[in-house]
Amino acid sequence: MMFYYVEAGIKGTDAYGDIESSFYNSLESVFEELLKKIADGHDLEAYLTRLQGIVGKTRDFGWGFYDTLEWMLEEFRQKIT
Repeated sequence: MMFYYVEAGIKGTDAYGDIESSFYNSLESVFEELLKKIADGHDLEAYLTRLQGIVGKTRDFGWGFYDTLEWMLEEFRQKIT
């Protein structure tokens, strides 16, 4: 469900353009929680391609969204490996 929430938010931004910063803050919070849940299962590698795809799709988004997701994922990968 968390994957879907973040991916749907990205699709919405692609379709309608940048949205206010609170929208991205919400997506960032869910993405962070998703990473924590994956870490609890110690199965980051199984989800890595999908997570990287999410981050990659945000490259042109505003409000520093891409930078934040990229940083979260990289920090998380370092903790897991």
